[in-house]
Amino acid sequence: MATDELVQIRNQIDEIDEQVIKLIAKRYKLVKQAAYHKTNQQDVAAPARVEQVIAKVKKIADKNGMQSSIVEELYRKMIARFIEEERKEFEEFVSLGEMKNNEW
Repeated sequence: MATDELVQIRNQIDEIDEQVIKLIAKRYKLVKQAAYHKTNQQDVAAPARVEQVIAKVKKIADKNGMQSSIVEELYRKMIARFIEEERKEFEEFVSLGEMKNNEW
């Protein structure tokens, strides 16, 4: 049986999880919006930008007493999935643009 303190800790974790998911969802929406401002698949993948983000979040992790390797692993996985979704959005945008151009 969980102690009262453990229950409180778990409740705090649950609250943080909700906040984290809301922020990830917001980030996801912005990533999808970014697809409309890119001109090719290389722009979508943006390896230099990925490394810039990784370096930035590792520094943030260090400043907050978090193991930067954990943050790097999480972000690399999240970014990889977001790039997949952004590619889909980009391809859909491009195909719609081509369809519109062919209609003229």
